[in-house]
Amino acid sequence: MLQQLEVAAAGADAPLRFALSSVVGGSLQHLWIKANTLTRPQLEAIGSIQGLVSLKITYAFELSGRSNDSRVHALHLQHLSGLKALGRLSIDAYFDEPEAGLPVELTALPSLTSLEVMNKAGQRLALSTRLLRGLCRLRCLHLGCARLGLSGEDAQDAWQDLEELLLVDTIVEDAAIAALPWLSHLTALHVIEGILYHKPAVLDSIAACPALKRLALESFEASRLPILAPSQLASLSSLSLVKVDALEHLPASWCLPSLQELTLKVCPSLVRSPDAWPSEMSRMTRLHTLRLEVLQLLELPAPVCGLASLTCLGLVGNQLQTLPEGPYLSNLHRLSLSWNRLPRIPLALALASRLEELDLTSNTGLSLRPTGLQVLQGLSKLKRLNLYALLPSPEEGAVPLPGLSGEEVALALPHVHVELSRYWGY
Repeated sequence: MLQQLEVAAAGADAPLRFALSSVVGGSLQHLWIKANTLTRPQLEAIGSIQGLVSLKITYAFELSGRSNDSRVHALHLQHLSGLKALGRLSIDAYFDEPEAGLPVELTALPSLTSLEVMNKAGQRLALSTRLLRGLCRLRCLHLGCARLGLSGEDAQDAWQDLEELLLVDTIVEDAAIAALPWLSHLTALHVIEGILYHKPAVLDSIAACPALKRLALESFEASRLPILAPSQLASLSSLSLVKVDALEHLPASWCLPSLQELTLKVCPSLVRSPDAWPSEMSRMTRLHTLRLEVLQLLELPAPVCGLASLTCLGLVGNQLQTLPEGPYLSNLHRLSLSWNRLPRIPLALALASRLEELDLTSNTGLSLRPTGLQVLQGLSKLKRLNLYALLPSPEEGAVPLPGLSGEEVALALPHVHVELSRYWGY
């Protein structure tokens, strides 16, 4: 019995409606629609599929060649209100007349606990107070290019069970922002632009959220980061700061002992100050994953070298030419040095005795001779090695490592999978 279906259609009613007609009243539970335009008859057909548990609607750029052809009329989504079993609804599309907002009929979805609406139109999509209060069972809410009309009391009622909130270029009223600390179940929060620029006080409210475990902030001014009191964000285990303007140093109060994952990405001002990396980083004894990406680092900061708890270290997109010795190497399992300027394998890697995965993608001019292979051969736990864009491969643009072929590397490292054709990503 068919339980999962993916349908791609270039906008015409007939092919999509025909595909859906065969499953109406059947056992279909998961449906993914990729279409340039979803019309009212198509949404009516989708809304008649009883038993549907998850529905994903995305624009189909590859079908039209022009992403701005992808359209969904917000008010036509009312035809989904009969999907009584629907628990997850995800829509990533260009909304016609976004100011009209999502229809309140969606509050008739009794099982809906996860809602993701990414609006690709330039005008923000309106979500009314009535709609949000009616969706009070939500545990996960992701919004892109939206405007929420919630007061403080309304926010507490509408988001009483909310565990995960993602806001991309979304505007929220001041009173609703002030209600964030009262959301006792909120454990994950990701905010990109929107209220971070338009509502400076939002970071103070975020800092007061008692249950947060994961926090990601992107595209804002460093001056708005508050100094944390010892009791604030005490349960935070994952922190990501991306594209922070004028962030000249990592604030000492944000070096939380509870952190297990930390990401700093595209914060170029960090390399300009000698005090960028505070000694308080030594308090992060539980930190196992650290990503310092696209920071233009010329050398690894001394406080980082002392983090013996690290098992995963991402140093993508910097200007490193070597690595220092230090306790940070002792427990590493994964290390990415892709897009740096390494002329040779750092000798310090010989201390990474537990290293299982090493990514050296796009270190143009990197040589494994004379000692590089010896260092790699000494890593007895090494299982995967990425030399993409360094050794000859079927991919265009590969720059051969001086004096070595893929066969020579494979012979020297017989128990290691050597990747030549793609970048893994971290």
